[in-house]
Amino acid sequence: MVGELHDAHTQVITPEEREYDKRRQAVTVGIRVREVDGKPTVITVTGGSEAEQSGIKPGMRVVSINDVNIAEYVKQVGKSLGAMSSERATLASAYGHLLRGEAGTTVAVTLDDLNNKPFTVLLKRRIVDTKAQVTTRKLSDGIGYIRMTAWESPADTGFEEALAEMHDAPGLIIDLRGNGGGEAGIVFKLANLFFRNKVSLGKFISRSGKVTETFSTSHKGPIYEGPVTILVDEGSASGSELFAGVMQEHGRARIVGRESCGCLLVVQKLSKLYGGGQLSISELDFKTPNGKRLEGVGVIPDQVVPLRRDDLLVGRDAALDTALERLSQVTKK
Repeated sequence: MVGELHDAHTQVITPEEREYDKRRQAVTVGIRVREVDGKPTVITVTGGSEAEQSGIKPGMRVVSINDVNIAEYVKQVGKSLGAMSSERATLASAYGHLLRGEAGTTVAVTLDDLNNKPFTVLLKRRIVDTKAQVTTRKLSDGIGYIRMTAWESPADTGFEEALAEMHDAPGLIIDLRGNGGGEAGIVFKLANLFFRNKVSLGKFISRSGKVTETFSTSHKGPIYEGPVTILVDEGSASGSELFAGVMQEHGRARIVGRESCGCLLVVQKLSKLYGGGQLSISELDFKTPNGKRLEGVGVIPDQVVPLRRDDLLVGRDAALDTALERLSQVTKK
């Protein structure tokens, strides 16, 4: 029923999913599958997982799951989930649910190896921690890199600390790929670290039409004023789209990667269902300072870098390489 609304934020989750969400956990077999060059392909393999030990590598094509042809399986899963905010969101959600199931159960995955010969592995579904994380490092030419997995505490503190350490970096890359959002308040708090003057951070519109505009506020610490590049993909949603969209519109950041989810509405209250499930309903729309609606559209990169199988096979992060090359050129001028 909620799928008929074509809204990624309006959804129902099961009692089990609700408990995992509360504990910031998820069930996984250790691989992520997405459509690459038109075919279902492994894009990441968790280090130390059974999948890695079984010989699965990024770039391998997925042939079937539990003996069901992968194309048919994607179609079945997509139909059960219903439509989302955009075609990208619908497809990403379908692929994200392909290997889901109860912890401790197994799933048979058939893949083509790197010589295009099929092999089948039996993978156990295990519980993993999904708490928000911040990772940071210095890249070539002193360019800073910060990756944030969700707009949640205590990741906001980690982001602030990382930015403080990189205050003298000639350029900065913020990696929001796969960051599905979080709390709008944290998005605004961290956006303040990039604007010295007061600027609009966008407008929220209620179902009754009430408009509330948000502005940046002065920050006690240093403001990062160097050039910024933000990496996004179809998994960058909600708060990540808000941040990237506002930074792009103010000319404060260049966006590199793939079009984001197009999933930017706001849920203010969660409703518990009989039996322990949960219903969330979007209550606020959002428009950028210039009045652009991102729901159903997403953030369009200034430079699109498609995901290619050839890059996966050699472990190349083409989007990161592109961002780094561009920033290095800019900072050397």
